[in-house]
Amino acid sequence: MDTISDDDLFGRLAFDNPWWAFTEATEIRFRHPPKRAYFAAFSERVRQAQGGAALVVAGPLRAGKTVLLRQMIAELIGGGVAPNSILYAALTTPSYTGAALARLVELFAARHGHDRAAPLTLFLDEVEYVRDWQQALIGIAKAWPRARIVAAISSGAPALLTGPAPSAKGIEVFVLPPLTFAVFLRFRDSEA
Repeated sequence: MDTISDDDLFGRLAFDNPWWAFTEATEIRFRHPPKRAYFAAFSERVRQAQGGAALVVAGPLRAGKTVLLRQMIAELIGGGVAPNSILYAALTTPSYTGAALARLVELFAARHGHDRAAPLTLFLDEVEYVRDWQQALIGIAKAWPRARIVAAISSGAPALLTGPAPSAKGIEVFVLPPLTFAVFLRFRDSEA
């Protein structure tokens, strides 16, 4: 199997993180799709996240986990968080298949000049595609003590309720239930 160079990996990361190119003169504009009722609680959990732990958004396919992560990124940047301190990686991307999570984080940090004490926010989408993802998240949390780590998993949620994951110390779970038809109608402004 061919390995992907660090330059190619970073190129893919830069593609997934267009906000890294923002400057002080950039007029920041994000699309604003409707937010689920769960967004406020999720946002609060992300903001209160402590280093040394990971917050995992768990829910079925098509529940809106990726949209929730992207809305959170927009809120953080809009609130003044430095865009180059935020990493988003969609781990279903073939470029990331052979790369360890820790390598992606280290590559991101090195290219932006962040040391291990930097206050980073890491969004790792579909993290269940990584072998031993729970241990990988815990390892990153220990290595980057000030980083807020937010991951998303589809199906096979490690817990049925929001709260600490019983199978992995250092992982907190936020369950995002499926989109209901009533919510879908509200998003389309079709409620009767």
